[in-house]
Amino acid sequence: MIASVNAHTDSQKVTALATLTAVETSRLSDLEKTLAENDPKAKAKVLRLSAQRIDGLVSRIDAAIAWVSDAAVEKLKAYDAEAESASKAEAVAATYFWAGEALLPGTGEQVWKDLFEAARRFSIGVAYPGKPFPYVDSGGKCPLCQQSIDQVTAERLKRFDHFLKQDTAKVATEKREQRAKATQRIAGASLSFGLDAATTEELRQLDVSLLQSAQEFEQKVEARRTWLLGAIKAHAWDGARVLEGDPRVELKSLSTNFAAQATDLDKAGDEKQKKVLEDERSELRARASLSIRLNSVLDLIQRMKVKAMLTGCKEDLKTKAISDKAKEFATQAVTTKLKNALNAEFRAMGVDHIKTKLIERVEKTKMKHKLVLDLPVTTKLDEILSEGEQRAIAIGSFLAELHLAGHGNGIVFDDPVSSLDHHRRKDVARRLVEEARKRQVIILTHDTAFLGELRDVIEQKNVAHVIHHLEWINDRPGCVSVGLPWEHKSYKERLDKLEKTQKAMEKNWPPYPNEEDRAKMTLQYDLLRATIERVIQDVVFNGVVKRYRDWIRIDKLGGVVGFTEDEFKEIDRLHKACCDVVDAHDHSSAKNASVPSSTQLGKDIADLRAVADTIRGRRTKGGITAVTVV
Repeated sequence: MIASVNAHTDSQKVTALATLTAVETSRLSDLEKTLAENDPKAKAKVLRLSAQRIDGLVSRIDAAIAWVSDAAVEKLKAYDAEAESASKAEAVAATYFWAGEALLPGTGEQVWKDLFEAARRFSIGVAYPGKPFPYVDSGGKCPLCQQSIDQVTAERLKRFDHFLKQDTAKVATEKREQRAKATQRIAGASLSFGLDAATTEELRQLDVSLLQSAQEFEQKVEARRTWLLGAIKAHAWDGARVLEGDPRVELKSLSTNFAAQATDLDKAGDEKQKKVLEDERSELRARASLSIRLNSVLDLIQRMKVKAMLTGCKEDLKTKAISDKAKEFATQAVTTKLKNALNAEFRAMGVDHIKTKLIERVEKTKMKHKLVLDLPVTTKLDEILSEGEQRAIAIGSFLAELHLAGHGNGIVFDDPVSSLDHHRRKDVARRLVEEARKRQVIILTHDTAFLGELRDVIEQKNVAHVIHHLEWINDRPGCVSVGLPWEHKSYKERLDKLEKTQKAMEKNWPPYPNEEDRAKMTLQYDLLRATIERVIQDVVFNGVVKRYRDWIRIDKLGGVVGFTEDEFKEIDRLHKACCDVVDAHDHSSAKNASVPSSTQLGKDIADLRAVADTIRGRRTKGGITAVTVV
C-alpha cells in the first residue's frame, strides 16, 4: 500500500486500514499463537475437548436455570393462584351444600354422588319424563323415598344438584395436586453445575474471574429455588431473587473461540491452508504497523495532492490564457451586467438618451476595462449635462451597483432630488418606492413637493411605510416625532391634536385670561383656521387639487359632492370666527376684546368636525349636491 501511495490515494481508506477493531486485534493474537504451535493437530484436539467441557457446563447451567427461570416462577405462581382460588370456591360450595343441616355421614362423597345421579336418571327418564330435575312443582315426589316434596326438601334437592354440577371439590383437589407435583419437582431437581475438580482447575487456568462468576451464580440459582419454595408455601410472591452475573455468554464465547482456534490449528497442520493463515497474519501485522505511522502517511498523501495541483496549474498559468479568461469574465460576468443595469436605471431616471459603452485595453500584459458614458461629443460632462441630469446619472449608477451586489441591506438617501427638475422628481420618487419593495429605504428631505410625490406613489403602489419628522424640543434639535409636521397633517389629525390641546387648556382656563393665555388661544384659532382650509381641500373637493402637487386627481372628481348653503354658512362662520381672533388683524385697543374661552374653542372644533363628517357621509351614500357659489 505504501508503495502505491499517490495524489489520488483516499486518506479515509488509509485511516480505516490503520484502525484495527478489538476483534481484529484478538484475531492477530490468536494467529500468532496458532502459527507458533509445534504440534497443531494435538493442540486442536485438546482445545476441542476443552470446548466440549465448557459446552457441557453451559448445558448444565441451562438445565438448572430452567427450574427457577422467570417463566418457571410465573407458571408455579399461576398453579398456586389456581389452587387457592379452587380451594376458596370449594369452601363456598360446601357451605352452601350443608346449609347448616346435619346430613348423613358420607354425604357428598362418591357413593352418595352415584346414588343422586341414579335418582336423576330415574326422574328424567321414568317418573317425570321431559321435566327438569329435581322436579319440585306441586304434586312432585322424591324419586328415592316417594314422599311429597315440601319447601325444605325442594331447597335441599336444589343444593345437592348445584353441588354435583359445580363439582368444586374435584376441581380443587386437582389444582392442589397439580401445585404439589410442581413443587416436588422443583424441590427434587438437581441445580448443580457439575463444577468438579477438573472443570474448576481448567477454568482457573483459563480465566479465574470466570470461574468465580460461575461458582457465585450457582449459589444464586440455589438461593432462588429456596425463595421459590418459600413463596409457594406462604403464597407470597414479592421479593423475588434476581439472577445476576450469568456467566453463560462468556462461557459460550470461550467455547466458540476454542473451536475457532482448533479449526485454525487444523489448517496450520496443512501446508496450503497454513499459507492462507500466514497471509492473514501478515496483513494484520502490516495494518498494526501502519497504525503507528498513520500521521506520517497522511502527511505524505497531502503533500502529493498539493504537488499534483501545482503541477496541473502550470499550463493554466500562461499569460494569454489568463488575459483571455479575464476579458471573458469582465465582459460577460461583470461589465455586461453592469452596463445593462445602468441602462435600465437611466431609463427609470428619465435619462435614457445617455448610453454606456465598454473600452478595453492591454497594459503591461494586464487586461483593463473601462465603462464610460457614450456621449455624442467629447467634452466635459458638466458642459453638456445639466446638474439635474448629473444627479439622475449618479442615483442610477448607485442603484445599478446595488442591484449587482445581490444583498438586501437598507439604503439611506439625504435630499436625493436637489437640483432635479419637476418631472425627474417623479421618476426618482417612483424608483425609490419600487426599491422599497425589496429593502428598507430611508429618505431624508426638506423638499415638501418631493414629499408629496413620494406619498402619491406610496399610495398608488400600496407600499408599507412610516413617516417621522425632526423638530426642536426644549431647545434641542433633531428630536424625532411620529408622523408629519402640522403643515402636512390631514384634517383629521389636525382636529385630533386641536381637541387634545383644548381639553388640556380647559382644565386650567382662567375666567380672566392674561396676555400669555390670550396668545395660546390665538394660536389655537390660527391652527383651526388652517384646518378649515384643509377640510375644504380634502373633504369638500375630495383631494382633487392639492398644494405641492403639479397634477390634478381626475379620478377623485367623481367623489366631489360639494356642500349645501347651510354647510357653507357654517364653514364661513367658523372661518370668520378664527379671523376675528388671530393676529393677522390689528384689533382696536379701545375695543379690548377678549379671546374666546376654552369651552368655545372646543365647540368650534366640534362644529368643524360635524360639518366635515356630514359632507363625507353624503359622499359615502352616493348623493350629489351642487356646489354652493357665493
